[in-house]
Amino acid sequence: MQDAAKWVLKPSKKNSTGSASGFGILYWLLFWWWEALKAIGRLISSFASAKSAYIDARDGNDESPQLSDAAEEQERYEATLARRLEEERRQGKMRRRILKEAGAKVDLLTDEWIVGDARDIVGGPCQIEVRADKEPSKIEVEWQPLTKAGKLPKKIAKACVIWDYSRHDSVICHIGYTAECEPYTADVYLWLDGECEEFKLRMSEGALTIQ
Repeated sequence: MQDAAKWVLKPSKKNSTGSASGFGILYWLLFWWWEALKAIGRLISSFASAKSAYIDARDGNDESPQLSDAAEEQERYEATLARRLEEERRQGKMRRRILKEAGAKVDLLTDEWIVGDARDIVGGPCQIEVRADKEPSKIEVEWQPLTKAGKLPKKIAKACVIWDYSRHDSVICHIGYTAECEPYTADVYLWLDGECEEFKLRMSEGALTIQ
């Protein structure tokens, strides 16, 4: 009877172990299946993010906060500069009108008039050669306000003519004009090979003379 009992108990122990092993295998299969699903999900999410980033970059929407801030700052600077230039133009027009009403011959001070005077000053007293066919790279006029007493100043306008050459060489001529639109003062700068030669001209006995 004892031998029979041992024989009956052995199969029972073997079946229990087999059941436990089967459950363990099923558990690990489910575990790794779940981990695989999570890995696939992360991979899909990564692909989706990469595609979205590519689309944003292609459409010009891929801007880091630093780049965006820099672009906004540049826009603000340009807008401020544009407003300041517009205000300067408005002030210049108003001063020109006031000077004209006060008797200054502002209509004579055209670009051609200014360039002609600059050529005479540069090629005359300063003896700097500027070809006749050489066009100025810049012509600018700054109108001056009336005096505190409401009268015309001795110098109603300051004009600037610049001729630029290669290698950063240039000839710069600043002219101060009277109410009759005649040159009153002049400052000429000759930039050659990185060195500057300056000429200061002032009115003496009815003519501009180098001081």
